[in-house]
Amino acid sequence: MSANIIAASFEKFMDAADVSDVTSAFDKLKATIEKEAGYYPSNYDEMKAAVFNHVTFKRKSLFGFFDTRIKARSDITSTPADSLASQWRVVISGAGPCGLRAAVECAMLGYDTTVIELRGEFSRHNIMKTWQPTISDLMNFGLIQFYPLFKPHGHLHLGIREMQMSLLKVALILGVNVHYNTGVCGLVDPAVQLGGAESTQKSWAVWTLPSADARARLRRRAESESVTMTEEVPEELALRPGEQDTSRLQKHNKVDYFEPPESEDGAIVRPAGTTSSNSFNAEDLEAINAPESKAKLIHFDSLLIAEGESSRLIRHLGFGRKVWKFGQAIGVVVNLAFSPAGAKSASSPERQLDEYVIARASATWRQGPLGKLADEYEIELENLEYMRGLSTHFFVATVKKSTLVKFGVLREQLDTMKEFLSPSNVDVERLRAFGRALATASSIPEDAPFCDKNGVQIFDFSCKGQCTDTLKELVSVDPELKSSAHGYVLPIGDALVNPFWPQGLGVNRGFHSALDAVWASHVLRISGHNYDLALYERMTAWGLMNSGVFRTDYLTPNTPNAVSSPSPPRPAAKKDDSTQPRVLPNEWTPDPITRYSALPIKGIHFHDISNGSARPSLPRRYREQFGLVWDEEAAEKAAARGKVPLWPWDRAMAEMAAKMDA
Repeated sequence: MSANIIAASFEKFMDAADVSDVTSAFDKLKATIEKEAGYYPSNYDEMKAAVFNHVTFKRKSLFGFFDTRIKARSDITSTPADSLASQWRVVISGAGPCGLRAAVECAMLGYDTTVIELRGEFSRHNIMKTWQPTISDLMNFGLIQFYPLFKPHGHLHLGIREMQMSLLKVALILGVNVHYNTGVCGLVDPAVQLGGAESTQKSWAVWTLPSADARARLRRRAESESVTMTEEVPEELALRPGEQDTSRLQKHNKVDYFEPPESEDGAIVRPAGTTSSNSFNAEDLEAINAPESKAKLIHFDSLLIAEGESSRLIRHLGFGRKVWKFGQAIGVVVNLAFSPAGAKSASSPERQLDEYVIARASATWRQGPLGKLADEYEIELENLEYMRGLSTHFFVATVKKSTLVKFGVLREQLDTMKEFLSPSNVDVERLRAFGRALATASSIPEDAPFCDKNGVQIFDFSCKGQCTDTLKELVSVDPELKSSAHGYVLPIGDALVNPFWPQGLGVNRGFHSALDAVWASHVLRISGHNYDLALYERMTAWGLMNSGVFRTDYLTPNTPNAVSSPSPPRPAAKKDDSTQPRVLPNEWTPDPITRYSALPIKGIHFHDISNGSARPSLPRRYREQFGLVWDEEAAEKAAARGKVPLWPWDRAMAEMAAKMDA
């Protein structure tokens, strides 16, 4: 009887379709296991032991995927560092696809992992272009079990919501602690005197509040800095892929700008009486230590920030951003659910429509939806793309300003993009009519409704930006704690580098920024907090990712066999545990060597190789892995001619390489 109860509870968890249902079903699953099996599962091994023998063979294969991926990391997790008395703690702020992908990776390495998310739902329906290696990565976490209708071949794209949902379920099974409707309000210096059990923990921590309280506190801080919070504008204007407000940027030339950090430690709560750039320090201390305080502290060794490019946290932890501003560009995205008929039948006409990308530069543009929009609605688009998800239609268009004014979406022409797309200048009803016109021109039924959240949005993608630092070490104001209380901050995903929208990078690059940050955390752990070594590894991976327009041949193929054979063999009758992990040909791990191909490495370090530099700027293990050999005799001849083979940045990296090689 208990077997049936546990299996039914696990199926309810697998079938849950939104955040609240998933977390509630998982809590009930753990409570059921405690009642039926006599213990409360707190990690993956305990969860598997309780569930595995009771579920179907299909569900058993899900654990087979997890076992395979964990085994592929055995060289990492079996390091001597695992004998350390304290477990490495990772806090991730943000439960988007990149934040959850990082959480899953940390869990597979055995880290104490916590994810904190301000929102309580998956509100983004946008569909993202995905490369085959990215799809393979998700397939090897059992994506097909969470979404059986997903097809891993053909059009390569997946909804953000589906990515988040599948990765959330994987994270929970692997033992990640996930807190929704909770906001990170800042960091707490280990030197701060805390009451109760917290008083004995001399380590860095984030302090959090329930969503409503956190939003109110973050809003007060933003108002003091004349910053408009995303939730303060209509959802139709909440999508901000680029830094719209260039008035606060330092202009270097027509294209290049720099956004200095707001402060070095403005997000850190310091002890009373110490110097701090946190103007709310006294108020924060009082909020944390109040007798009936709602504040919770979560201690960490590594803090990964996955809050997107608008994150105020990174800007108050000393992270500056380099910004590129291009010609003015406005995009519109439209998300519609399937019509009642389309939702009922997979063979309905709307679910057979061809997906497309049409540019006005095409000689045949008038023969398709672009021509129909121009002739019937006087809508002039530069390009239009349509993708169909598992339950939604998705359109994204590049629109001329004059068209938006003529159609009535924007009330008047204004000088700056910030003013042009301000709430007072956007007619939301006309924007929705604009979105409906895009759908109608593509033969989407009129009874296909806009999605409840973010049905239509207009945004500026004239800019893109990236952090100038990828890793920072936190330093306590207490001299005695500087050498013992270590804490590190690593931005990932769009918080590190937001993609230029037409390039379609998104999670394809974001996943690797997350894995690179996990690797840097691993290096910090096994090296005994060797910050220079971790920074060197982090900057090497960052250089590979950022060497040009990131593309698929920068990556190694990722386990193609796992896509075609997602289920392990049926277990032998005499065995009660089935999952013999399969050996996958090119399993991605946090180690960049397993993910990046030789192409960007040889491209970046071509001058090192061709000049025979005796001081290569690449770590020895990369050189050995990819067979890059430096000709020291040629280097000596180059030195004799007075030729300097390295640029200043490469020279600094070469000095670090020599130090690490030694």
